[in-house]
Amino acid sequence: MHLAHYLGLLHRAQVNLAGAFREVAEAHGAEPDVAHLCRQQARICDRHAERLEPFARRYAEEAPDEPDLEWSGSSLLTVFGQMTIERIASDGRSVGL
Repeated sequence: MHLAHYLGLLHRAQVNLAGAFREVAEAHGAEPDVAHLCRQQARICDRHAERLEPFARRYAEEAPDEPDLEWSGSSLLTVFGQMTIERIASDGRSVGL
């Protein structure tokens, strides 16, 4: 069942994203605005994961094997950052790195 598979992926993605935000918050402790926003986003991801968890667990019995997508927070943010840079670059705007 595809629904079970994608609920599991979405739940895991929220948990991983929360962890990634916490890693960034710790790495940028000297920048209060960045640390605060990352902790705030982590809490939002935690709430999303909590809300998804009952559904993911309910449908997990019917789920096919899921690929293992254990990404560290830094690699997760790197991928999303690269996607954003590519999108901006494709829009023709200059990207300062």
